[in-house]
Amino acid sequence: MNTLSAMDAKALIQFYQRKIVFSSFVVN
Repeated sequence: MNTLSAMDAKALIQFYQRKIVFSSFVVN
């Protein structure tokens, strides 16, 4: 997807990392 800018990609990665950390924290 070429319309996705580097800034959007960075924000998306940070969002998923936060989601993964939060979900793993909830599981434990």
